[in-house]
Amino acid sequence: MNFRTVALRKIFRDIPLDILKRAFQPTTQRNGFKVLTTNESLESIIEREVIREQFLSDVDLLIGQETQIQLNPAWMHIPDNNSMVFYIPKSATNGKSITQVHSYRMGSIRHGSANYSYGLGYNMSSALNGFGGGDLLAASVATLASQASVASIEQPHVELIDDNVVQVKMISKGPLLAVLHCSLENDPDLRHIKSPYFPKIASIVVELTKHMIYTRLLTEQERGFITGGQTLGEVKNMIDSYADAGKNYDEMLDEQIVNLFILGDADRKRNHINVLMSSY
Repeated sequence: MNFRTVALRKIFRDIPLDILKRAFQPTTQRNGFKVLTTNESLESIIEREVIREQFLSDVDLLIGQETQIQLNPAWMHIPDNNSMVFYIPKSATNGKSITQVHSYRMGSIRHGSANYSYGLGYNMSSALNGFGGGDLLAASVATLASQASVASIEQPHVELIDDNVVQVKMISKGPLLAVLHCSLENDPDLRHIKSPYFPKIASIVVELTKHMIYTRLLTEQERGFITGGQTLGEVKNMIDSYADAGKNYDEMLDEQIVNLFILGDADRKRNHINVLMSSY
């Protein structure tokens, strides 16, 4: 079962259906009756507006799916003597956008100094094929890289300046072989996260849903109307109880989501433990 299914199930279990319909299904008045203005299902609307457009976007800013990318020299543009700009195609990131950049390292994923082992498996041979080379060139450059110093004295400044466009600033020009350690957008189904963590993450999505309901229905609530001039009654009381949902969501996002994503991702958890152990 994927994450979106778990989250939707929890939303529909914890929040009354009538309130979900009022907040998320667009309607218009026609001959005194409310009429739906879309054929899109309520589940699809909530999945799109709450989970994908809001929750996953918020999470991507905090913690993405870490990977390493073998940088292809053909992607490189040199605007001045102290910087390089890489225009990384979506084919190198499985169609995803880069959300954060962490480091730029000399070497290759297989032969060099990159120390993160859970990337996309981008092949150096295919990278150099696009530069007019192939297996022979890849092997030759890898051999040269293996003879070079693993550690680099210079620490380049790496910055994400546009969608999958990365700028590297350094005094000397970088080597032909280089690896970018970065984070990508999370998979919408969170397939890199173990499923036992889905319910806890889904609880955070429920708070976001309540917050969106409160902000969307607050104006109607203050007017005392919801449909046909009827007072809200129990619906109004329920919406009032969502007043702190926005604060709860922000706190849960800040305090829990990073830990859940580290513990739920086996590769990230392993790397996190290695980093902690190496500090002793």
